[in-house]
Amino acid sequence: MEALRPVKPDAWMSIEKFADQVVAGIVTCNAYGDIIYANRTASLLLGRDVAALLGQSMAGLQGCFADEAGCMLPLAAHPVQRVLESGLAVFMPRMGIRSPDGEIKAWVRVTVNPIFREGAVCQIHGGQNVPEQVDHAVVTLIDISHEVLTAAKLRDSEERLNQIMALLPVGICITDEKGYFEFANRAYQQFYGYQENELIGQHFSMILPTAESKRQMTRLHDEFILSADGKELRREWRVVDRQGRQRVILTDGTRIVGADGKYRRVTSIVDISDRRALEQQLRQTTRGLEKLAITDVLTDLYNRRHADHLLKTEARRAERSGSGLIVAMLDIDHFKRVNDEFGHACGDEVLVAVANEMRRSLRDVDHACRYGGEEFLLILPTTSLELGMMALARLAEQVAKLSIAPVDRPITLSGGVTAFVSGEYIEEAVKRADMALYQAKAAGRNRIFAV
Repeated sequence: MEALRPVKPDAWMSIEKFADQVVAGIVTCNAYGDIIYANRTASLLLGRDVAALLGQSMAGLQGCFADEAGCMLPLAAHPVQRVLESGLAVFMPRMGIRSPDGEIKAWVRVTVNPIFREGAVCQIHGGQNVPEQVDHAVVTLIDISHEVLTAAKLRDSEERLNQIMALLPVGICITDEKGYFEFANRAYQQFYGYQENELIGQHFSMILPTAESKRQMTRLHDEFILSADGKELRREWRVVDRQGRQRVILTDGTRIVGADGKYRRVTSIVDISDRRALEQQLRQTTRGLEKLAITDVLTDLYNRRHADHLLKTEARRAERSGSGLIVAMLDIDHFKRVNDEFGHACGDEVLVAVANEMRRSLRDVDHACRYGGEEFLLILPTTSLELGMMALARLAEQVAKLSIAPVDRPITLSGGVTAFVSGEYIEEAVKRADMALYQAKAAGRNRIFAV
């Protein structure tokens, strides 16, 4: 191999300028291990100014470095020292850089290459380099702090996941591509009555009661492993525990890829009798919560929050279809007098009676909402202003016929009606209807105004 030629001064300056721009830290040491060059990135990683680094020996910086475990790196193990002593390039996938208080402030991937004296020959294949011929050592430092932190978080996440899986009340097992147990959490073991060491390494078909079910499940397992999407629909199965008791379970299966690149199956099991009761209870609770979230407790009409959602939904539908949309605001006249004269319980009866009449009088596609107090919002899709006025007139007529003891006067409504205009915000239509409502009240109440 041709000996390395000296670099001219102007070329060396260009190299230094380039090195200061690269993202990797670059340090050059002489044959004694003293630093004779360090770029900006190296200065930042090592936490010292370039001027402070120059002339420093390896011993002077020794406390700065740590091994993969975070312990101070012995001088003999330092990659620069090893290169100077052996003449062979050294690569360290991870080395820590310590702060003065001993904490790891950065992790780097280190490559150290020897540069031999002019005229020296470096054999690539076979033979040994002669240490006395090493003139410089060039150190490259790649900041991998983010990688190390990410890997640590991943390990912590995996550990937490394993702990969660082990403690979950749902039985979970993992089988290899041939169907042999590799993992079974505590709930799975308790469900079947086996210890973990009695399951690991055994074929999952040991939990099935008949030879036919063993063959069927094994076939389905093999098909699942080779399937395109690696997902399985929920299934019900009859299984048998250690005491020979047959039980019915609900299973979910998911295919994952192990560290060796081979498929595994993750299966969760739940006793179906308990699950069905829980699902029924959950459905009832969910329906109750959903209804509670969108309805007024007293009148069972939609509440104001859901009214805002319905307004936007119907406005978008009207925009797409070009059909009419009517928005109306209604108010029970002199409602405060009812509360004051007959009590709030009577006032509640009036509100409920008016709400019930709204449900009877309006179409299924219409929406009646309690907007606040004695005020109601009506949303009438696919309706013209004329038809909307007629519908509200009929409603007001029916409300006036209501008889609610001890109220001794007719229940009347004041209202404002408007048509949604394509291109406007639906809130503008609500404001117009509200304005028309106040005009109706100012005009003497017991009337419907349109704008």
